Amino acid sequence: MKRQSLGVALGLVVCAAASSTSSAAAQQVDSGVVLHVRSQAPGPQLGSIALTLRSGTVIVVSWFDIDDALSAAATGTITRENAAQDAKDAAFRAAGAGPQPIIRAKCAKDWPDDFTLRAYCERTQTAAVEKLQTRSMTSADQRTIHSKCLKDWPDDFALRNYCEETQLKALTALGR
Repeated sequence: MKRQSLGVALGLVVCAAASSTSSAAAQQVDSGVVLHVRSQAPGPQLGSIALTLRSGTVIVVSWFDIDDALSAAATGTITRENAAQDAKDAAFRAAGAGPQPIIRAKCAKDWPDDFTLRAYCERTQTAAVEKLQTRSMTSADQRTIHSKCLKDWPDDFALRNYCEETQLKALTALGR
């Protein structure tokens, strides 16, 4: 299995313990550490991911704790085109908002006077976010697909999900 690095923003003692054994380790810190991830899978709770580390240790991380820009840089997938959207998505997560503000704004813009369609839009977008969060995109081709779909559909999760699904089917048809 191909080994990858995933930049994960960890707080508290985990980072301090990883970088220091002094009494400062007991203090709360806000820094990052790169973990060597052997595999990843959807976590047991919605919006979480289970990471199996090189050592075999499995940790479950909420997607709110994942730094997209650092993760992309660590896996070599960051591009100028999607860096701004990744930063925007990460800022929403850091604020604890998740994708909901993006979804609400998009659906309100698309359906300003039709509340039935606005509600449908929000349900569809939220379902697409759940699919996107549970999809593992770890190979180089998969990361290329993710970057392309993110660039093409920065604020439309349903179309981003459709883009990834169709690209992955085409990748399979190519035997890759």
